[in-house]
Formats: sequence, C-alpha cells, structure tokens
Amino acid sequence: MTGATGGDTGESAGLARETAPGTRTLLIVGHDPALQELTVALARARAGDADALTRVQVKFPTAAIAVLEFTGTWPELRAQQARSTAFVVPRELRTGTGSG
Repeated sequence: MTGATGGDTGESAGLARETAPGTRTLLIVGHDPALQELTVALARARAGDADALTRVQVKFPTAAIAVLEFTGTWPELRAQQARSTAFVVPRELRTGTGSG
C-alpha cells in the first residue's frame, strides 16, 4: 500500500485493491471507526468464525488486531468477501485468550 488514508473505509479498501500482485499479506494500520467499519464491511460471518466478527461489531478498541483472509487477487477484494479468522484485543495478550 503506497498511500496514506485519512480514515475513510472506502479509501482504505481502495488502497488495499492497489496492493502489488503476489503480495500475500497486507497490514493496514489506522484509527477507529474506520478500521472497525472496514473489517465489518469486508468480512462475512461464516460458521466457525462468527465470534471474531461479532466481537469486532461490538467494539474495536485501541491496538486491537483483526485478521481477515480472502481468496482472490487484491483488485477483486469486495465487501463481504473476506473471512474473519481472529480478533485480539490488548488485554487478551496478557491473559493468552482471544478468538483465533
């Protein structure tokens, strides 16, 4: 991702779609509510990973990490296409809990 975002969900998704071909992992760092909105927009609740997405929908605290996976190329990334595989908040790092 070569650009910076001011916090707009659509802009963040657009920048993700510009990721270089062959890139397997992308880290997006930003502020809320944009990261929470982006995660909810891209992810779809599926059996086995609905807990992580439900927790994201309730609250996305400072320094939380949401992990999404999708099949396809970056330009193909669209709403409801990703799978929410993990969501970890800072207090869980101390206790060793979290989903994912």
